[in-house]
Amino acid sequence: MQSPLATSTTINLVALCALIGCASAAAGCATAPARATRVDPAVQLQALNGSTSTFPAAGRGKVVVLDLWASWCQACRIELPKLQRLANSSAGDDLMVVAINVGEDRKTAQAYAAELKLSLPIYVDPSFRFARSVGARQFPSVIVLDRHGSIVLRARKLDAAVLRAIRKRMGRSEAAH
Repeated sequence: MQSPLATSTTINLVALCALIGCASAAAGCATAPARATRVDPAVQLQALNGSTSTFPAAGRGKVVVLDLWASWCQACRIELPKLQRLANSSAGDDLMVVAINVGEDRKTAQAYAAELKLSLPIYVDPSFRFARSVGARQFPSVIVLDRHGSIVLRARKLDAAVLRAIRKRMGRSEAAH
């Protein structure tokens, strides 16, 4: 007879594996799909002005920092101004900072961006297609792309370690900032 703790752990493992799409809990989620290593160039995003484009056309040759967010996310409210400051401090550099609203319409994203006084490029992903394509499962999600468009870092927030990684990708030392 299994202890209640062992039964609870087994149930939690099965639920977790079902959530992320594993075929077998016994396999320890070994069959979970691999995380994306690049942004899918076929995924279309809509800018706040209504234009539609593929990503990351504007970021080719640059280090790109993506922040996936939603207006209902309290942690996103903290992270978005940090991303705006990074975008402001990197004007003219080989860095592109982009915010992608996930699961909401353009008007909701526009209102929230105006409230937070955001001017960085903002796109909307109302159907979660882009978020799924890059493997983002929680928000905020900060994703750093190298100059070739490969995903090199994933984080929950823009912290000192992420900033160091960005500077490294840009070819800058710690003393450069």
